[in-house]
Amino acid sequence: IRTALQAAAAAGEAVALAPVFETDVQRSRAVQQRGATRLELALDVGRILAGGRSEEVCELEIEALEGPLDGVLQAARDWIAAHGLWL
Repeated sequence: IRTALQAAAAAGEAVALAPVFETDVQRSRAVQQRGATRLELALDVGRILAGGRSEEVCELEIEALEGPLDGVLQAARDWIAAHGLWL
């Protein structure tokens, strides 16, 4: 991106960057063992702001740190069943 912006500026094109959206999100993390899989659970809660509008965000991310991916799928199924989440 830097190279493209420098090339545009060198060619005499107006180059101005401005934010299109803003995020205000807090992340909480926990590590969990699920069978042979070590997982990271990351909960993001906050909002996205753009064009004078705002949208709330509440997302749980489940990532395999090591081991088979079956642990991710099982954890997702368990969280869906226990808390009414959806993929």
